Amino acid sequence: MIKNPKIRKLLILDKRRKRTTFLRIFSKAAAVMLAVSALFAYFSFYFIEMYINEKADREIARTHSNLMQTMNIYSRNGNHNAADAALPPYTYFLLGEPVFYVDSYNLIGGDSYSAAISVLLDKDGNEIASSRRRFMAAISFEKNEKDEKHPENGWYVCKEEKFDLPELKEFYDKFFYMNHFMALSEDEDSDKYVNFILRSAYVNKAEHLFIPHEVTAEYTKAITPKSALTEIEVYKTEEFTINADIEGYELVQLHSYAAGESRIYPMVMLPNFQGTEPDVYDEYWNAVKNDVTSHTTDAYSGMYDYRNFPELANKGGGRVYYMTTNYTYNDEECILCTVFAVGIWNPLNQKAYAAMVGAFTAFLLFIALLYSWRKNVMNKADYAFEDYQRDLTNNLAHDLKTPLAAIGGYAENLMESAKDEKQQKYLRSILDNVAYTDSMISKTLELNSGNMQKLNKSGFDMRELAEAALGKYSVQLDERGIESAISGNMKVNTDRDMMTSAVENLVSNAVKYTRNDGEIKIDMNNGKFKITNSVSEKTDTHDLTKPFVRGDKNRSGRSGSGLGLSIAERSLNACGYVLELDCTDSEFTASIR
Repeated sequence: MIKNPKIRKLLILDKRRKRTTFLRIFSKAAAVMLAVSALFAYFSFYFIEMYINEKADREIARTHSNLMQTMNIYSRNGNHNAADAALPPYTYFLLGEPVFYVDSYNLIGGDSYSAAISVLLDKDGNEIASSRRRFMAAISFEKNEKDEKHPENGWYVCKEEKFDLPELKEFYDKFFYMNHFMALSEDEDSDKYVNFILRSAYVNKAEHLFIPHEVTAEYTKAITPKSALTEIEVYKTEEFTINADIEGYELVQLHSYAAGESRIYPMVMLPNFQGTEPDVYDEYWNAVKNDVTSHTTDAYSGMYDYRNFPELANKGGGRVYYMTTNYTYNDEECILCTVFAVGIWNPLNQKAYAAMVGAFTAFLLFIALLYSWRKNVMNKADYAFEDYQRDLTNNLAHDLKTPLAAIGGYAENLMESAKDEKQQKYLRSILDNVAYTDSMISKTLELNSGNMQKLNKSGFDMRELAEAALGKYSVQLDERGIESAISGNMKVNTDRDMMTSAVENLVSNAVKYTRNDGEIKIDMNNGKFKITNSVSEKTDTHDLTKPFVRGDKNRSGRSGSGLGLSIAERSLNACGYVLELDCTDSEFTASIR
């Protein structure tokens, strides 16, 4: 065994890995990154749904409670239409963060993917009040005292359907689908909306109902960037006058109130359209009311996916939350129902999700690109060194052959003229070592070029190779009293020359290390080629396939280069086979599978 580390470093050529290219490295790295991105997309999808649904679950309970408290307050203050006043303005939700956003007004999503509905039903299931959109205003006739609320103060509702007034219908038709929050333009540089100034109204104080009389519609727009403190300007106004002569309604002049100004009574605040659009209200309420109204005893809450309701199935991913509670309204037992239809995957959220996953994927691919570039640079350096090492080994081996041939020739010439037995002994030793060194150089060259050969596949029987290899050692086997046996057959389709090299090296190894009077058995069965030979003691097989390694002391004293098993394994790997070694106290086994 060669012990000089410098010579070993020069001569040992470890198994060369299969060379690869930048595209192959990148394709593998990209596949891993895309798998990670897919996992990210999967888990983030459900995390977003879980996050928004969790907030929706809390929000509907809060809203439902607020609606009951507001109706109680209005009822105590003498408002006989407390439900009509409380449900439209206070039935809404805003969920999520700026990136993933869901709201019941669908201001961001742009379509009725979501809705907030509240309805008050009598014991027979008839609708008493709901969150349908109304024109509403907060009107105060007198200042509320600290311990007492003026019963005529509060929210007033305009029920357009109760009156046959053409001017009122025209007013509703023009502004019904347009409220203070709804943009009138998609211009990115300015937000446009309508602000109403209610100058006078016909008011029914007992029922908290009103009909607008003189209304100014101010069309306003922002004149500063959205990121700054927004200032607005009025670029257009439109006047409306609605005349009515209805019993129980009196004409009242109203004064608008703005923060920081003095209060002049009667005072009006926040005149605007409030509540759920009727089309949206009808779509969602008709879809869920049968299920909701089936739970009208005591308190109940539920949650279902959109797909549970055929009318909402085409809305995409979403869930319906609802709560029902027994509620006493105007001394009558009623049911308050609150419904949140939370359409998580509105168009904006779909784009935000796609952008987030796309950005994450692009980042991972960029990392894969950097990794592949670095790996390719390192591989090129390794390949260049391997080529240099192989060329150096080949050149050194060829250069050593010439002086070895000269030494062998000189020794043979001296053998012819040498008369002294001692001289002949030394000369034979020189010739044996020259032959050994020459054999080692030849095997080093074979090992060095094993992976460079192209396979020339053909079909043949492994038994033929085994018989030929054993036949070369028949005389040696007889002299040492070693028995041999071959059993079975094994058909293969691979490179015959490389397989022959592998089998001959395995047989040579078996002959070399079989104890005298032992046996060598070659068995071929079930696609496995196995050579077993008798040994005198167990050997560690862990590093035996490495070049110039001959194992424990029981093998190190034998003649041999320590390259046979390395050559065999290299040849087998090139043919697509695996070499397995095993050793017990009495047998050494080499298997090809």
